[in-house]
Parts: sequence; C-alpha cells; structure tokens
Amino acid sequence: MFGLCGSPEKSHCAPKKAQSCAPKKVKRKESSCKAKSGKSCRPGKVTRNAFFNFLREFRVQHCEWHVTKIAVEGAKRWCSMSEAERKKFIELAKCAPKMKYRRRKHKSKRRRC
Repeated sequence: MFGLCGSPEKSHCAPKKAQSCAPKKVKRKESSCKAKSGKSCRPGKVTRNAFFNFLREFRVQHCEWHVTKIAVEGAKRWCSMSEAERKKFIELAKCAPKMKYRRRKHKSKRRRC
C-alpha cells in the first residue's frame, strides 16, 4: 500500500468493514387515529388562543385527514366563521389558565484556548 504522498508506506487508515447490501427494515408507527378503528385523536390542551381551541375541535372531527390538510382547511373555516360562531372559542380561551414559562438553565460557558 502507498502512503499519503504516494510513497511505499503503510496506510494509517483502518481497513473498512464490508457493508451489507440488504435494505434495512424500518418500523413505522401506526396512526393513532383511524376512522375504521373508531379511535379518536387526542384533543390537546385548552389554550389562550381561540383559533387553536377551534383547531382542536376541528382536528377531532377530521381525524383521518393529514396534518397539513387539517391546518389549511381549518384556517379557511375559521376565516369564514362569523363572530357569533367564534364566540364559543373566544370564551374558552378567556377561561384557559395562563401558562407559566420556566427559564432554561444555561450551562456555564468555558473558554477554550
């Protein structure tokens, strides 16, 4: 074997292990909600945002849809709703508990030479 510069020295690299060509099997998680199985989606927490509270309910009604479709269609529905229809979710948001945020502890920064 030749070294880095082409000189007849031994290489310092370890020999590579042979890799198998067989494809790896990937286990996929099954959807937590399916229309056929009768399971329902977890609704999530009540927040101080009226739209998110509406989206929680909308997600339960359309559990079989993809997440992006739920968000897009939910936003369209929210925009088309009247103030009277939104009032239910606005009142729910007013009654929701205020979230307390905890500050992260920062690691001490070390200077390296």
